[in-house]
Amino acid sequence: MVWVIAPDKSSGDAFDRVLKGNGIRTEVDYPKITPRVIGDRMNEDLAVAVDLEKAINKAVRFGHKEIVIACNTLQLWLTAVKIPEGVRVYTTFEAARIKYPNDRPVWLGTTVSAREIHDFPTLISLGKLGLQDLTQEIIWRVKGVTGSDVGTAKANIKKIKSEESLRARVLQLLDGLKNAGIHQAIMGCTELPIAVESYANPGNKKGITLIDPAQLLAEMVGKV
Repeated sequence: MVWVIAPDKSSGDAFDRVLKGNGIRTEVDYPKITPRVIGDRMNEDLAVAVDLEKAINKAVRFGHKEIVIACNTLQLWLTAVKIPEGVRVYTTFEAARIKYPNDRPVWLGTTVSAREIHDFPTLISLGKLGLQDLTQEIIWRVKGVTGSDVGTAKANIKKIKSEESLRARVLQLLDGLKNAGIHQAIMGCTELPIAVESYANPGNKKGITLIDPAQLLAEMVGKV
């Protein structure tokens, strides 16, 4: 059984459904994790790593040695965490590298992850800064619509809980990606699959392949 660390309930539940849909038995924990992103910047507070380490140790206390983190950005803090011997933490980054050893898709995600990831093309590395800002805004808006914490979102995001505004931004992003010649992308933030599945129809997605990294991770875990 795989232990799922889900800092946000809505996106964590969506991530867990993908795992279960692939026949993986899971147990989900919803620990309180210090916000990873403030506006569009990484939270430098060591409390993030401390909270993540506590969440991993809780899994171990409950007898679990296989763990996944239902937050792509939170995985960036694993380098600052001491993982107990014999414990395996699977990441979507690893799963994506295995699936795409060459010709890697563009990694869509928080601005933090776009700055920190160097082995996948990102909107920042491609110079598409406007599209990156839009992606980060969509992530915040999904959090707002689903009732997650938006206390550290940028103050200039108006009507952050408006589904109508979120839908408009999602369609704008899909058109922007296609116009930029991006036809394959990994939705590297757990809020992005929610946004696309809830607010885009097949016609909107025509011409671009959008990959859920939770599915890639499920495939990797299933082979272990």
